[in-house]
Amino acid sequence: MKKLVILVLILSIPAMLFLVTWQNIRFTELSASISSIREEQEDLMEKNKRLIIGLAILRSPKRIEDIGLKDLKLHEASPSEVIKIVKRK
Repeated sequence: MKKLVILVLILSIPAMLFLVTWQNIRFTELSASISSIREEQEDLMEKNKRLIIGLAILRSPKRIEDIGLKDLKLHEASPSEVIKIVKRK
């Protein structure tokens, strides 16, 4: 019985060392993966900020008015040019 206990202890020590080593390797891999994902997230957040700013610029009323006046040769309608359409029930 004593020999069996000693044998189990002798075999469990290398097994424990292997498990600790494997756990450390796995932790290192996961840490690297998390770092990579965080960097990607930061890049995507910066890209999103740039897109939002670009969208705000494109939606600017002043920009739209300039395009209408200069490029499309539009003008502001006078009250006599406006036709009011009324929806009947």
